[in-house]
Amino acid sequence: MNTADLKHALNQFRGTAQYHNRATFKLSEGVIFLATETKAFWLIDAIHSQQNKRSVKKAPFQLCRLVLNSKREGALRITDENNQDLAYQKIGYTDFPFDQITLYLAGNVLMLPSEY
Repeated sequence: MNTADLKHALNQFRGTAQYHNRATFKLSEGVIFLATETKAFWLIDAIHSQQNKRSVKKAPFQLCRLVLNSKREGALRITDENNQDLAYQKIGYTDFPFDQITLYLAGNVLMLPSEY
């Protein structure tokens, strides 16, 4: 699937009918689709690995942003709803197809923004 088709497919997700359990939070159908199509379960693992930090754990709503540079290196930044930094993780080279993506972690569910 090319990047344009993938973006289009991701934008079609609205809500979710089935959640998938992951250690400390659940995954929406859209996040499972994203991780499967892009082979990016590592992104879910990176978000999960930050959840044991006190500042992250107590935030009921989190924005999880992955931003990549032209060398395909980047950073995962987790903030609260007020854009206050909660966690940051450098990401080495990745073949993730997008330059950036934001996922929401709300109500103990990791989801695409369109599923919120």
